[in-house]
Amino acid sequence: MTHAEDRLRNRRAAVNLADLRLATKDVLGVSIAGSLALFAGEVATYLSSIMSLSTKIATHVSSMSRLALLVLPVFIILSFMGSTTPLESMPETLQRIMQFSPSTHFVSFAQAVLYRGTGLDVVWQDSLGLLFFGLALMRFRRMLVQNQA
Repeated sequence: MTHAEDRLRNRRAAVNLADLRLATKDVLGVSIAGSLALFAGEVATYLSSIMSLSTKIATHVSSMSRLALLVLPVFIILSFMGSTTPLESMPETLQRIMQFSPSTHFVSFAQAVLYRGTGLDVVWQDSLGLLFFGLALMRFRRMLVQNQA
């Protein structure tokens, strides 16, 4: 990546954070109570955990068509549970299962940081999504080594 491309990418990230501030404060009339930098870091953690979940699922199937059939229902379920449906309104068994969903922890983290202004010392448990990323990368690496041998 060239220096100019890197500068452009950094500007786009700054514009996206400015869009978030503009949308919440000017359009909705709600001020952001917490740190935008902390929120941006958690967005990156959330996206990496979703990518790692995809990678982990991909290591268990043998073809792209099987991956598509497996991933579609998984991500539909994960995207709705915890972000559009309150965790408290789910049955107790489903609440325990949804603790393994990155979206549940991301929603909890985003609400705490953006609305209540809490810091990392309070919400660090919700930002453990990188654990999924590390585990998936180790499994993916093992699969690549096995396929090369």
